Amino acid sequence: MSKLEDFQAAIAKLKEADSQVKEQTIQDSQIMSEVKNWVCVHATRYMPPRNPDGMMFIPTTAMVTNYAIPRTTIHVTLNHVVESHNAGAWEDCPYVIFAPYTEIVEKNVNPSCVSLFDTYFVPDSDHGLLLPPSAYIVQPSEKEFYEIGEHMATYKRGNYTKQEVEFILSLMPSEIQQKYKQFTEYTLDNSYTFYFFDINIPDDNQRHKILSTKYKQQMDKYGEDLLSSYLRNYVVRLAMESKGFSYVAPNYTVSNSACNAVKDFGISTNVDEKSHFGSIERAMEDAWSAMRSQTITVLTERKISELYDLFVTKPYTEWLDEELYEESDKSLPKIHLDVLDAIVNNAPMHYYKTYSDIFASKTQDENIKTIAEYSPNLDIALRKNSQILETEFQNAVQILKQNPQYPKFERLVKKVLERCSKMKPGDFIDLPYWGPDFLEDGIERMQPMVPPLPPIIKNRN
Repeated sequence: MSKLEDFQAAIAKLKEADSQVKEQTIQDSQIMSEVKNWVCVHATRYMPPRNPDGMMFIPTTAMVTNYAIPRTTIHVTLNHVVESHNAGAWEDCPYVIFAPYTEIVEKNVNPSCVSLFDTYFVPDSDHGLLLPPSAYIVQPSEKEFYEIGEHMATYKRGNYTKQEVEFILSLMPSEIQQKYKQFTEYTLDNSYTFYFFDINIPDDNQRHKILSTKYKQQMDKYGEDLLSSYLRNYVVRLAMESKGFSYVAPNYTVSNSACNAVKDFGISTNVDEKSHFGSIERAMEDAWSAMRSQTITVLTERKISELYDLFVTKPYTEWLDEELYEESDKSLPKIHLDVLDAIVNNAPMHYYKTYSDIFASKTQDENIKTIAEYSPNLDIALRKNSQILETEFQNAVQILKQNPQYPKFERLVKKVLERCSKMKPGDFIDLPYWGPDFLEDGIERMQPMVPPLPPIIKNRN
């Protein structure tokens, strides 16, 4: 065959493949346009527990951590197993649970968001996401390569024969086969190396040596997890089809069809392809991380002099610089007054108020006034988490007060609080000078962040 004929044959093959993809997308879109065809699919590292009444459920992270982490959402995909992306990976999740969407909703609250890629619920904080009797579980087993049962399917997870590996590889697209080959031959390119191990080694030979020695165990696990995840997904597909449901290809055309069905049936007030990102629930999780790192973690890991800089000097300087260019906004300086007050006066931190403020800013264009009105379950979790954070904060403060330099810090902070209490819009203050005698270890002499000015209040009008 000539080169021209080879080229023409390749083009014809690509067109045929593209036609098949388009035809499959049309079929999948038609399937997802009817809510009765939907199946909620959840991949997890743990077997779902049972409530005292025997009903299985999926617990939230808040429940599992006794509300130390206020993640209240349970996430599912529709009619397919979640694919790994830059926000997470699920290859090492051995269990997959699926159940009809309509039956999940009957047992629980309506989902906060519906999309093909990420539908999530904020379930009851005591019972988790309840699973109907029809829920089907796919789990690992060492007995058979795979087996489809009436209520449960099993699949082999690891220790594959050569023939089994070849079968699983046949399920993978070419780019994933290449990824598996890199794992097993310890030849990950730099983009993958940095993603998995946070290392960047230009030299191929040196990178291969490091991967095949220092990271061999991790590389072998990644390769085996990749194999088992594709066998797992294949078994999920067979099990779904045995129950009369269709496995769909996750793409935006199919997702749009599902979102249109949501709007038509009026089953959710939140239909957004961004899904969890940008949502109120995600904002609350981010708030937890920020509040903890900016208060509790800071108190336990920073020097006394650094705390003064973080809570007093830096916020005030930022406010002052901003105000010089924004004369219309003459508010009080952005000093962490509530944090400082909580440290030196043992005042409560009111973490829940921070959650409420974030909620208010997120819903300012909606007719929702409180977290509890939006979601009682989210409200319960945030209240319990706030109590935990407040206890941790006070414990951190007590440890801080054992530092020999704390009395100096307290005197200066109280001066700041006193001056701020006398301020009115348009005023600004000169911060009290903490000077070179503000030592952390008796040797290092810290340079003052601001010049020593008299303790006065000035009006800028």
